[in-house]
Amino acid sequence: MKKKLKLLIIFACISLASCTSTPSSNKTNDVQINYAEITLKDFKSTNLKELFTANKKYILIKDFSYEEAPYNKLDFSVINEKIPDWKIRSTNYYWESKKTNCIAKGKIINGNNGFNTDYYLQIEDLENLRTIDELESERQSILKRIATIRELSAKKIEELKKTANKKGASLAKGYKYHGYDEVERNIKLFKNKALEKGHAYYIPSFKLEGSFAVYEEWVTLNKKQTTTIYVSFLNQSIKAEYVDLEKTDFIITSGNISGSIIIGNIGIDTNSSIDHYQFPTKMNIDSNFKMDMWFTYKNIVDYEKELGINFEENDT
Repeated sequence: MKKKLKLLIIFACISLASCTSTPSSNKTNDVQINYAEITLKDFKSTNLKELFTANKKYILIKDFSYEEAPYNKLDFSVINEKIPDWKIRSTNYYWESKKTNCIAKGKIINGNNGFNTDYYLQIEDLENLRTIDELESERQSILKRIATIRELSAKKIEELKKTANKKGASLAKGYKYHGYDEVERNIKLFKNKALEKGHAYYIPSFKLEGSFAVYEEWVTLNKKQTTTIYVSFLNQSIKAEYVDLEKTDFIITSGNISGSIIIGNIGIDTNSSIDHYQFPTKMNIDSNFKMDMWFTYKNIVDYEKELGINFEENDT
């Protein structure tokens, strides 16, 4: 019995000695990295060679976003492997309601990243990235608001046409009236001096220069075609209405020697107003979060204000 007890004591001592001579498994060998924090704006103008020489090789960009990144000073090979969809998730899209800043961490490399630069920052990690589901949720919310804007804009367009046509009809009393729904034909007749006596025509979007109505239209992307047509006024009162107007719609009839006679002023450029409310039909965000046409979140808010939409109620 004593022999067994002696052996147990010897074994316990050996085990204790073994434990005290082995490094703890909880002890980390990792070196704490001290990052130099910087804004993306300052990073763009920073001399990376100077930081590298001063042994400040680790950089933390606290407001990183993909769309504003200076690609010639960065390398994404590591982060491309680590987070394949990081570009989508770190982009601030113009249609978003608020800006999200990511945190980019990396180290300065002395080499060439394909932009003929001697020093560049290799991005090794990104924090505060949105998920694809979060972006999609925001996209659906914005698309819902755009759909409401489109619906009310279409109603606004019909109201504009109806109001303009009603005023035109009142100005054309005593004549056979060709209203807003005939404007394309009316313009052709007007430009070709083919108006009929006893008829009154709704003519949109002309501006007056002296005694000439000036009609401009785009024939190509970079070229306008201008037509000038001599006009007179039914009376001085109608002529005076045009003094402060850049462009307006008017009601015109055929004259004698003087050609076309303006008999009434609608007071607004209906086509321009209609174009304004047709713009939302071009607002769209595809499944990759890209826009079909340039627009911003501010455009959405401005249209909602104009149309009396409370988006918080609209989202419920």
